[in-house]
Amino acid sequence: MLLEFAAQQGLIIANTYFKKHKNRYWTWESPNGITKNQIDFILSSQHGIVEDCSVITSVGISSDHRMVRAKIHIDRKLARLKIIRNQKKSKLNILKLKDLKNDFQLELKNRFACLDIENADIDTKYELISNTIVEAAEEIASRERKTKQTTEEDKANEELDKKRKELREVEDKSPKQKIEYSQLVKTVRKKRRERSRKRKKQQIESILESGKGPKQITKMNSKKTRICQMRQKNGSITTDREESLNVCTEFYQDLYSSKTDENSGTRVPTKSTDDTEVPNITV
Repeated sequence: MLLEFAAQQGLIIANTYFKKHKNRYWTWESPNGITKNQIDFILSSQHGIVEDCSVITSVGISSDHRMVRAKIHIDRKLARLKIIRNQKKSKLNILKLKDLKNDFQLELKNRFACLDIENADIDTKYELISNTIVEAAEEIASRERKTKQTTEEDKANEELDKKRKELREVEDKSPKQKIEYSQLVKTVRKKRRERSRKRKKQQIESILESGKGPKQITKMNSKKTRICQMRQKNGSITTDREESLNVCTEFYQDLYSSKTDENSGTRVPTKSTDDTEVPNITV
């Protein structure tokens, strides 16, 4: 019975995992002192944390059972990370739900009136009732999604960037357009740097206000910048990651491969910038 339960629930019986003296196995003694059985067990869902399990024989208590002790080791940092990852962010605004408790109770009453759970088993009843309560709460006080707020400064920067891209696409630029394009490039870069510094300053202030230490700031600054676009051989810009990887691959293949003469099949000698003759070391 115990074995079937442990197998069904994915549990281990810690008493049976460690070899002990035969006197350290039994946990219950009959009143006449003749019969001794092992009927007390420690079950665990994680095999890796149990380091030892044994019976304590030297505890002076007036009982026919002996205490069972297990030694476990838990990595607190790892356990905390697992808990945080498994936690789902609540979609409910609790304060709003408290303010609208009358509406919430009315919504629950209407939903439970339509719920048919008389002939259902206990597990189905629990699932239906809990889902009904959660759905009613989300209907009344769901948390609003935060939308990105666009400031006037952001709009102005977008207009400058849009104008810069339009001028970049012009093939035959006039001298005036070239000067305007150069100034736009400098202005857009300056605005981007200012925006990046402002965002980092806000992030650092938020980290310090929340009580987190310098390690979090260092971690924030150590993020690698991802290349979002690449220029292909034909001059077009691609933002597709696979195409960008192909562009990089072709570039380095051309860079490190030997350039040969197509007609003769021999390597083209390297030209020197000075008058010193480069010796031919190839065969």
